[in-house]
Amino acid sequence: RKGHQYHTIVCDLERRTVTRSGAPVHLTPLEWALLAAFVAHPDRPLAHRQLFAAGWPGRAYGDAPAYLRVQVAHLRRKLEDDPVRPRHLRTEAGVGYRWVP
Repeated sequence: RKGHQYHTIVCDLERRTVTRSGAPVHLTPLEWALLAAFVAHPDRPLAHRQLFAAGWPGRAYGDAPAYLRVQVAHLRRKLEDDPVRPRHLRTEAGVGYRWVP
């Protein structure tokens, strides 16, 4: 299978490519690391510390929620049809985030 398809999003982990509605989406290395963590664990809540470790390996977790909020907002703007009401990248209150296929 060539990548994972989620509605209008196609993510190919091997080729490190993402498209939305057929158009390529440019992700920063950090955004890519976070998206890869989400796609690798679909429909499972990922804690802030897990995502912070995926995006910033070897760093302290002190401000993880603030950093993650910013990066998740970037991903939502790039991937979601309506970033305010995300279909795929959902907030798990008090835990972190969940990728809903």
